[in-house]
Amino acid sequence: MPSVTPSAFLSRGAHLRLDGVSKSYPDRRVLTDITLTVSQGERLALIGENGTGKSTLLRIAAGVEPADCGSVQAPGRVGLLWQQPAYALSDTVAQVVEQACVVPLAILREFEEATVALEHDPHGASERYDRALEAATGHDVWNLDHRAQVVLDGVGLAGVSWRRRAGELSGGSACPAFVGVAVAEPPGHFAVG
Repeated sequence: MPSVTPSAFLSRGAHLRLDGVSKSYPDRRVLTDITLTVSQGERLALIGENGTGKSTLLRIAAGVEPADCGSVQAPGRVGLLWQQPAYALSDTVAQVVEQACVVPLAILREFEEATVALEHDPHGASERYDRALEAATGHDVWNLDHRAQVVLDGVGLAGVSWRRRAGELSGGSACPAFVGVAVAEPPGHFAVG
């Protein structure tokens, strides 16, 4: 089964490459030998009738669903943002970002607990602390607020109060506002499904 893998080719400017990707379901084939390259800064629109494989292609590109054959290469993780948000319209921007950051926040809590354990038992807790520090550093947990604000600013929501409710944002800005959801795992780029 193909998976999303890094590639030397991608270091020359391409951010995402699908080569010979095909996908079938028990009742029908939806993708046949799809090859596409998306370079840094490029935008791509998938247009087609319902049921023609657009969302399947995005899920394969993001590594959420395996292709039957072919390869997917990306310089890092591909974020997948669904058009239907996974948050309540009554949630604030801060709550949505916090929900998106469940994994890094758990890593930060583990680091804090490991730090306390290390203070009480330097020899017994050193391995736990080292693992927690490595995970916290790898997820850049100390910069979550800044990263979220950079993403929100980047989609045109600079200055939007984190106390504002998602339902108060216009339809056009509600979805991009929560591209910040991907702050949890900074991807190489986004696919909207």
